[in-house]
Amino acid sequence: MTTSAIGSQLEILDEMHDRLGLGWADVAAIVGVNESTVFRWKSRDSDPRPMARTRLIQLQEMMALLQRLFAGPDLARTWLKEKKPRGLGGSDTPLAVMKAGRIDRVLMLLHTLARGG
Repeated sequence: MTTSAIGSQLEILDEMHDRLGLGWADVAAIVGVNESTVFRWKSRDSDPRPMARTRLIQLQEMMALLQRLFAGPDLARTWLKEKKPRGLGGSDTPLAVMKAGRIDRVLMLLHTLARGG
């Protein structure tokens, strides 16, 4: 993969941090790495491995869906951090589900919501 492609994937980390107000530890946990790894990627000291690149692509998809479904980052942030959707079992927030390694479940729910479900 080219350096520019990896760079565009890494932009999602800053977007999640800045627009959604997530801490770097949260962002790292969602991707499945430690915080120092995220900073090595950002400084170009290392590149994400294939599994992390897959998660970065999933996060890009998630951000696009959040922008489509919520009128602004404040509502998206509230949904991620405070809501406990029944589609995710009703006991965890979407952020907690993603930090547990299940970005796929949050994506599935967002796609359902985008279809009007």
